[in-house]
Amino acid sequence: MLASGQPKRRPKSYVEIVITDISSTSELLPIPLDETPPLANAKFGAKYFGPREKSDISVLLFLTGTKGRYSTGETFAVVFYIDDVQMNMGSARLISSVDKKTNAEVLHFQITTAEVARLAAARKLKMKTFNVDNDTKSNTFVFPSSALLEFKKFAKSVALIQSMIPAVE
Repeated sequence: MLASGQPKRRPKSYVEIVITDISSTSELLPIPLDETPPLANAKFGAKYFGPREKSDISVLLFLTGTKGRYSTGETFAVVFYIDDVQMNMGSARLISSVDKKTNAEVLHFQITTAEVARLAAARKLKMKTFNVDNDTKSNTFVFPSSALLEFKKFAKSVALIQSMIPAVE
């Protein structure tokens, strides 16, 4: 509780932008997600390395309580849903690598800047992971309203960087 006359604390921002003379980045620091089936913890983070890098958005999905589900050597992918509609039929993103930690896994995959813009237009955003080898759904992750708001801020920062800094030829 704040005493009278004390300034209110601002909520933490999950978007971090760095612009220098030679590079620009925008990072969505790990934001909490809701998940089904329940896990101990699930967070979504992303980083854009700027138009001079010719790269997509690097995404990290931090999962605690998966019991090594994604570290089995099988092939997994992620599909995004905008307002409960799959983004598009060819939109599955393969998980490129999995870092296994004690009781946790970090999944790595890429999405494009155009996909970030489409996802940011959502009123409801969720993603599902599935096993490509046997077409079995693993988890569903829902962006609560606070996480969706931070994702939208991240998308705006990516668009701003793209508009201000020329792309690599």
